[in-house]
Amino acid sequence: MKKLLGVICYFCLWSINALAINGDPIIGQKIFSARCTACHAIDRRVIGPALMNVYDRHDEAWIIAFVHSSQKVINSGDTTAKNLFSRFNQTVMPNHLDLTDQNIRDIISYLKEATLKLSAQPVQVAIHVDDNPPVYKETGFLHHIVFDDSTDSDKPVSFNDYNTWLAIISFIFLLVITMLVVVKVETFIKLINDKYFNMKDQPVR
Repeated sequence: MKKLLGVICYFCLWSINALAINGDPIIGQKIFSARCTACHAIDRRVIGPALMNVYDRHDEAWIIAFVHSSQKVINSGDTTAKNLFSRFNQTVMPNHLDLTDQNIRDIISYLKEATLKLSAQPVQVAIHVDDNPPVYKETGFLHHIVFDDSTDSDKPVSFNDYNTWLAIISFIFLLVITMLVVVKVETFIKLINDKYFNMKDQPVR
């Protein structure tokens, strides 16, 4: 009986230790729902990148550090973090210093479990799982107005890019003024022509 109790206790301790090392997906789901869904989803981009397979793209230590303070990692000169920050229009991810390393492992564990469930679905929708925003390949006139192609970045103009928006608004204003001037000139020419021809057609007394 003592041996049986010993085996049960050992199994319980082993299970608790395994959860501590690998993370608890149930706890991770609760934390993810409460803290992460405003900016992230698993299978699609929201404000930040889709998190499917994020544990394959970055190691655990990097993820923990980035979740705690993304700006600290970026300012340390980490190339991956700097590129990610740039690709998402320098949107600052809030610090989560109150989350423990184990909390973040729980989130990672939940992401792994959720990824497996999504992968098992018979009908798959196109899922963006990389850290990159969509690439735009259109080259029309409207595209060049809405998108900033001056540096071949081919990405939408940021709302904070005041110089670009000022240039766009100035261009539209000048275009409208030019059209009004053309209309006025055409109207003036028509009036002159009508008056001139009317005078020629009048009989001489």
